[in-house]
Formats: sequence, C-alpha cells, structure tokens
Amino acid sequence: MTSAGGTNRKSLTKALSILLAITVLGSGCATLKKGITHRDYRQSAEQQGPANFAMNYTMRNSLVIDPARLESFVFEASLASGPVEVVYQAGLEAQARSAAEDIADQAAYLVEKLGLEFATTIKAYMIRLDYLPGTLEVQFPKDTNQVRLPLFVMYNNESWESVRDSNLAYPYAFAHELIEYILVEPTQKSPVLMDLQRPFIKVCHYTRWFREGLAGYGQLLVYRRACANRSAEAIGSAISPLQSNTIPQQPLSSLAKVNTDLFSWVSFDNDKFDAQLASDYYSAALGLFLLIENQFGEDAARRIVSNLSSRSYLDGKTLFDIFNQTLDTDIRTLVAQFTWPQIGLIARDLTPALRKNRGLEVAAGLLITEIKEGTPAAAAGLRQNDVIVAIGERRITNLLDLELALLAIGEQEQISVAVDRDGTAQIFPLSLHSKQ
Repeated sequence: MTSAGGTNRKSLTKALSILLAITVLGSGCATLKKGITHRDYRQSAEQQGPANFAMNYTMRNSLVIDPARLESFVFEASLASGPVEVVYQAGLEAQARSAAEDIADQAAYLVEKLGLEFATTIKAYMIRLDYLPGTLEVQFPKDTNQVRLPLFVMYNNESWESVRDSNLAYPYAFAHELIEYILVEPTQKSPVLMDLQRPFIKVCHYTRWFREGLAGYGQLLVYRRACANRSAEAIGSAISPLQSNTIPQQPLSSLAKVNTDLFSWVSFDNDKFDAQLASDYYSAALGLFLLIENQFGEDAARRIVSNLSSRSYLDGKTLFDIFNQTLDTDIRTLVAQFTWPQIGLIARDLTPALRKNRGLEVAAGLLITEIKEGTPAAAAGLRQNDVIVAIGERRITNLLDLELALLAIGEQEQISVAVDRDGTAQIFPLSLHSKQ
C-alpha cells in the first residue's frame, strides 16, 4: 500500500520528467531549425549569387512651405519695382533688387507679347536655404489680387544669376502660372472658366487645352528671349539642367500623339493619368500654339487673346468659336490632320555633368542614346553616342530645340544634321519619311 506522500512524490517526479523532456525537445528543435535555416540560406546564396540583393537609397528630404511656415521666416525688409514686391532675408538686398527688376521685366514682356490685361501685383519671397530639398512643396495663401513667387537662395551661392538659374519656379514656371492666373482671375472682363467640383457633381468647361497651351506658349516666349540674349560664343543651353523639366520639351510629337483628345482634357483627368500621359497632354497644349504660330504667324496668339474680351465668359465652345473666327480655320480639323516625322532616335540633353563624365569636348547638344533600325536616323548613318549640335543653321541644345527646328523646315524632305562624333564635326543628310 502506497502512502499519500509517496504518491505525491511520484507524481511530482513524473511531472518534472515530462517538463524536462519538453525543454530538451524544444531546445533540440530550435537548434535543428536554426541549422536547417543557415544551411538553406548558404545553399541559396551559392546558387543565386548576390543578384537577389538590391541596394536602395531612399532620400526622404522634403520641405513644405505653407502659409503658417511662411510666417515663421524672418525677413529683413522689402523693396519694389513696378508691380513687383520682393521681401528678402538678411544680406540679400542687392539680389532682391535684381530680382524685382527682372521679374517686372519678364511680366511686362509677356503681357505685351500676348496682349494680356494685367492689373494685379506680384509678391516674391527670397528665402535662404542650406540646400534645395529633394521634394519641395510651396502653398501660398489664396489671394485674388496677387501672384506669389518663391525664390530660394542657396547659402554660399547667392548671386542673382545663381538664384535665377537654380530655381524651379523662375522664370519658366512663373511665366506659366502668371498667364494662367490672368486668364482665370474672376475680376477679369472675360474670365476663362475652370473645371469645378461641387458636392456630388463635377462641372467641366473644357478650357484646359487653352489655359495650359497659352501658358506654355508664354514659357516658350521666355525661352526664346533667353536664347536671343545669349552671345554667339555662349556655351550650353539657355535653360539650366535643373529647369529643363519646367518647360515642355516635346510639344509637337506630343500633339501628334494626343491629337484631338486634347480638347476633352479636364482637371479631373489628373486622377486617372499616369505621369507620362499627363506630361503628353501638357506638352500637346503647347504644341497646339506652336502649330498655330507656324501656320498663322507670330501674332496669332495675340490676335486670339484680343478677341477674348468680346464674350462675357469663356468656356470650351466659346474658345473654339473665337479660334476659328480669328484664324478663319477649323481648329479641331487642323489638329486631326497634324502629323509629325518619326526620325528614329532617342536622345538626351548634354548637360555639363554628362559632358564631363563622358570626356566630351563639345560644349552642348543632344547625346544620341539609341538609334532604331530601319528609320531615317539609321539610314542617314547617325550612331549611338553622336552629339547633335545643329539642324541646318539652327543650334540644338535640347529636345525642344530639335522639335522647333523640325517644325521650321516645313515640307522639306531632307535636312542636314551636324553632329560631333568622337571630337570630329560631321554632317549627315537625313531624309524625312511620312510624318505619321
């Protein structure tokens, strides 16, 4: 007969044995599992190599300047030139004076060239930063009587020339925003109606092709002016590498691609367009005004603008009527019939850094990165790594120059392409096939 104490001791011993077994097994399983994981990993690495590993550097360096943040900046003073006021931080008075004069001059030039009515003021904020952030967002307070402009000054690189050439907002983006603001400003005699979103309804006026097109054309006028003001000996492009994406570079090829769909472009399309498609539409809008200029003269845009005041408001249909009556044409048919030559090359701007990295002597141009087989470019003898420096007599420094040159040749079936090939200047005759 076993005593109660003996039974308890046996039960306790049995429980401890089970617990010890579980512990050992658990430890053994963990060790076994670890061994298998390491072995599998080594075998996998030996079979697949390091190609599976991708190094990614994500720079989350952003700056948002909203009205509240703007109020937190310490400004030393302000000065004015005509309708332009520039507020500036310590030590930037000379740069602010140059900025005010330059901005006033650009605004007056655009208003005169396009025949716009400009009755508002411009306020620029000259802000010093240690560096320009990777992502920059500037939100100004809404003001129906003032156009606002940010001008960022990089510490230790503070000349007005450096400020102008290193700013994404000026002069090209500023020209675009200024013109579009003038068009849609409610106090204008004949405002261009924007698309509106109301609760449960979207109101589409189909004027975006005109607003973006005329604004883009204003950017082009500023670019042409910069080119004209350069000396013949000046190297590089009239637009800095930083600013090259602020003005459409392929407006005419984009117009041929988008075609009459441009006229149904509305603000709400931003939600369904990818970045490339959105870029095509912005570019095509400028392409339309270039096409009009090419066929109806340099004053065509100004003549159209002068007739806007004949209506109390401007929606898409009204703008069509004004275009057609002013130019004595059918703008939709004009665009539908427009084609563009397919040369068969892909190229990129030869920036200063790219030129130095490639060890090239040529000052500026378009670096050919790909030639497509069976195309005019291939038939002409152009090669990858050639640098296009001129089309006929026109100097080429970027893709926009290339498209403007092709537009200027009209119906010519052959053009001369001047390139730099390994430091040697060469000229190739290029035959243009069907412009489809």
